[in-house]
Amino acid sequence: MEHEPWFPPSLGGKGEAMKTFDVLSDAPSSALTYYFMVQLGYHLHSLLFMVFFSPIRNDFIEMLLHHVATILLIGGSHLANYTEFGALVVFTHDLGDVTGCTYMFAIECTTGTVETNSIFLSFCIDGIKSVVDSGNTPLVVFMYLVLLVSWAYTRLFVFPCHLINSTFTALPQEHLNINATFAQPMVVMLCMLMVLHVYWYFLFLVMGYALINKGVAEDIQHKVEDPNEEDNAAEEASAETSRVKSKDD
Repeated sequence: MEHEPWFPPSLGGKGEAMKTFDVLSDAPSSALTYYFMVQLGYHLHSLLFMVFFSPIRNDFIEMLLHHVATILLIGGSHLANYTEFGALVVFTHDLGDVTGCTYMFAIECTTGTVETNSIFLSFCIDGIKSVVDSGNTPLVVFMYLVLLVSWAYTRLFVFPCHLINSTFTALPQEHLNINATFAQPMVVMLCMLMVLHVYWYFLFLVMGYALINKGVAEDIQHKVEDPNEEDNAAEEASAETSRVKSKDD
């Protein structure tokens, strides 16, 4: 996509994002179609795995909204022939996903919470563990800074300023009589993703604060919710109270 006339300089191209709306009547290339099918399959798999096979986590609602909106955007943009614009949106998210997943992987490696049956992946984990000393800071801090920079640029700058903004400016100008059946819901879902980006970035800052002040790398939004956790805590508190009373007696 780098040499396409609609691939903007902010993502490494030489074109203009607004030109994605000049080719709505053209059939998408086979490469873009394949890219869309891979992305659609990935997010469908992620949604089904999260709902039916993964334990309920603190970020279940946010991820559910994210996956549903992304699937509707990918499928809808392809059916409505917004393929080029959809490719820019997906590519922008891919850049942030790489650094985000790498950061979470670094946390899991330094805390020893990764479990896998893959020999190659186990080798990679052991390699990362050998780089990180007994503490968590060197690798995790580096990946954390990369994460903040990449997310701030791609999801908090390029995505709203270059992509979402073009739906309010270039799209109405180029296609005054465009069917709003998909255009308006598309803009709503893009704005919803933007809200999630801001929320997640705030959580990243909170994680960084914990890393600096406590020296602990922690994924505060991806913990597994334990339905028995409150009951166990109540039982422990009751047992502690009983022990205190026994000592007093």
